Amino acid sequence: MTGIGERLKKLRFDLKIKQGEFAGRMGLSQGALSDFERETKPMAERYIKLICLEFGVNREWLLTGEGDMFVKKPEQDPPPALTLVDSDGNPLKPDEVELIGIYQNLDPDNKIMARKQVGVILDVQEEAKSKGLTGEKA
Repeated sequence: MTGIGERLKKLRFDLKIKQGEFAGRMGLSQGALSDFERETKPMAERYIKLICLEFGVNREWLLTGEGDMFVKKPEQDPPPALTLVDSDGNPLKPDEVELIGIYQNLDPDNKIMARKQVGVILDVQEEAKSKGLTGEKA
């Protein structure tokens, strides 16, 4: 099995990162990284930890060559589907969901203005209903 220096080179190759960039991300000079890759100087524990954190490397692989190069992220179930409902517990219609999406994209000042405008529209609607000028809500 090859040593840690060869695994560092393989890691850089697989990540398509040049020696200078890799060294910079670790806070090392390119020469220091070269020493680690050639195994002319031992790598301090802090650099081993940093490589594992910075690049998602499996510590066991880096030290021994055993296992996968990268840490596997745990499988996650997709979040459950969300059903938006009105105040009576009925699912919202597609146009109502669309309106919520539009509102979410407004900046804070325009959200305030939109709420005020909707309030005015509701007032007009209620007044019209009280005078028998409109039908029930659609």
